[in-house]
Amino acid sequence: MELKQEELQFVVAQILLADPTSEKPHVHEKRKHFTKTQIITRINALINLYKDTEVDIDLTPYLETIKYLRGIKDPTDYESLLHDIVTAYE
Repeated sequence: MELKQEELQFVVAQILLADPTSEKPHVHEKRKHFTKTQIITRINALINLYKDTEVDIDLTPYLETIKYLRGIKDPTDYESLLHDIVTAYE
């Protein structure tokens, strides 16, 4: 399955946002500087939470996001992704 840019940004935004369910969500100040490893770790934790609580959700975008993030070799590509998400919520 090919990961769409919107899905990628949605999954990463869930990690970066202070309160994703807020009417006016914003990126948590400290999370703006998360490394790839920190994002991947938090996505894995979210996947495990969904599994443990038996939430009926398609985990494919989450797994594909992890795969995509691990495949990023150029730091500027990762920084660009974060910048796009942070900018969208400012």
